[in-house]
Amino acid sequence: MSDGQGACLVCFPDYRRPAGSKPCEIRVGEIWIPGTLLEWQRDVAGGWNGLVTYLVGAKLVTTVKHQCDLRPPAGRTDR
Repeated sequence: MSDGQGACLVCFPDYRRPAGSKPCEIRVGEIWIPGTLLEWQRDVAGGWNGLVTYLVGAKLVTTVKHQCDLRPPAGRTDR
């Protein structure tokens, strides 16, 4: 994780990245942390939200974040 990677099977054997998901960075407060974008969802205003997972300590969190709180991992430009 210190190298900008998300949860892996070595440290989190119960974690399986779903097919079609992508690594991403997620803004939590004022910092960007590595996570996984599971899917995009349209909101009622026509914008986009992402269903994401990321780690807080040893706890895996799954939540919905607005598009402005998501970005590709450092060095990548795809979403």
